[in-house]
Amino acid sequence: MAKAVLGVDRLRARLRALPEAIKADMRAAVVDGATEITGQMKRLLDDDKDLQHDTGWAFGQARNLPSGALTSGAGSSSDSSGDLIVTIFSGSFKAFWARWREFGTHAHSLAKGADRSRGKLQDKGPHSPGERASPYFFPIWRANKAAVKRKIAAAVNATMRRIAASK
Repeated sequence: MAKAVLGVDRLRARLRALPEAIKADMRAAVVDGATEITGQMKRLLDDDKDLQHDTGWAFGQARNLPSGALTSGAGSSSDSSGDLIVTIFSGSFKAFWARWREFGTHAHSLAKGADRSRGKLQDKGPHSPGERASPYFFPIWRANKAAVKRKIAAAVNATMRRIAASK
């Protein structure tokens, strides 16, 4: 003789509501973290308005960026819609020097057709002494990545507690 378990329907309803509620709160935490990180990057770029304007974030894999743009390691997710994946980027076709600013450049010749391997014009004509690295992207990303992960985990835990306590 089987006995009925009290509250099974209520438990099933709570469990069905859990994924969407967690997804919504995770999305809010991801947006908050991405906004905070890009804000810090932009504060370090106060002398370069073009690059500051072209630093931001987007949901999903940012596919329309030029090859020289810097991007954070946009991970993979089991979420096929890309709602929980955020790519942080800096640089564009207009502000193509993002990588040069982040990593610096070596001294080089600016003469047209200069080629060290062919010995052409390396010591004649205009010359750039190179630029020192002025990192603004990856140090901010590395410094904040763990805090954003903690913020997302806290949002998930708070959502689970809220749904478990609901009547």
